[in-house]
Amino acid sequence: MDGVDVTFTRAWAIHAASRLKPILIKYVLRAKNGRPLCRLAGSLRRRARHVHDIDIVACVSRTPDDLMAPETNPRAKLRTEIKAKAGEIISWGPDLARFLFENIPVNLYFTKPSRFALALLVATGSSCHL
Repeated sequence: MDGVDVTFTRAWAIHAASRLKPILIKYVLRAKNGRPLCRLAGSLRRRARHVHDIDIVACVSRTPDDLMAPETNPRAKLRTEIKAKAGEIISWGPDLARFLFENIPVNLYFTKPSRFALALLVATGSSCHL
C-alpha cells in the first residue's frame, strides 16, 4: 500500500465502498436520530474524479478488554469479518485500520461519538478543501 501510487475512478471506489458498508453497519454505533455513525471521508467525500484510497470514519465500540474477549468485542468481530471478506489487513490499531478491499486501499478511522464530526472533517482533509 505504501509507495504505490494507484488511482481508481470515483465510480469504482464508490462501488467497493457500497459493498463494504453492510459489513461496517453491523458494528458501528448510532446517533440519537438512529443514523449509523459511519461516513465516507477523504477524496470520495470531496468528490474527486480519481481517488487513491477509500477513507471512512466510524464509531465502533471499544471495550476495556479489547484483547481479552475477541468473541464479544465489536472491533475484534469487525476485524475478523473484514479479514474474511477483504483478505489482506495491512495494519489494525486503536485509531486506524488499513486494509485492501476489492484491491482498493481502505483507511478506516475509529473515533468516539463526541469527536465524530471533527474526525470526519480531518479525514476529509486537504487544506485546499477546508
